[in-house]
Amino acid sequence: MDAHGRISIRELQSKPVDLKATQKDPWVGELLQRAAPPENVIGVSRAHWVAQSELRTEVRIEKVASDYMVTGSLSGRVLSTCSRCADPFPIVRSTDFRLFLVPKNSGTEEEASDDPDYVFFEGESISLPEILAEQLIVLEGVAECPRRKGDGSCSFCGKNPKFQQAESGQGTKTLAASLTSDQLEKLKALKL
Repeated sequence: MDAHGRISIRELQSKPVDLKATQKDPWVGELLQRAAPPENVIGVSRAHWVAQSELRTEVRIEKVASDYMVTGSLSGRVLSTCSRCADPFPIVRSTDFRLFLVPKNSGTEEEASDDPDYVFFEGESISLPEILAEQLIVLEGVAECPRRKGDGSCSFCGKNPKFQQAESGQGTKTLAASLTSDQLEKLKALKL
């Protein structure tokens, strides 16, 4: 495997490859770059999101008949958006995965399949950052909807925005009175 997380399919012909890595490994950093949400979704730059993330992965990739199977886990902390205050905060993410990698133009009928467990690749190598970034993206919610603690504060970020009732022609609405205009803009920008 090279430093960018590409594994030659020739390397997999005789035995499986087992890997353990963290965000300190260049290919996991590349995985995080690919998985980072756009700034208009989370309110921070991709570089900031990556710098604040911690990720560990264990991966096994092996040849199975004419295809390849990738199994393993991703775990760590990434920034997410609090739906109560619209600020980013770190949250734990963890998942196990099993993917089947199929060479493109292999004659496999599933090439047109939308099955997320089948990933098609071209060439003589498999890019782990490319295929595993999608696994991390699937874990990312657009905004977390936290429970309130007994004191009314958010169970994720710990903040306690104050709310007030406002009358409109269509009835009573709740407004986040303590949110700054920047925070309100972040909430409006979220694509829910």
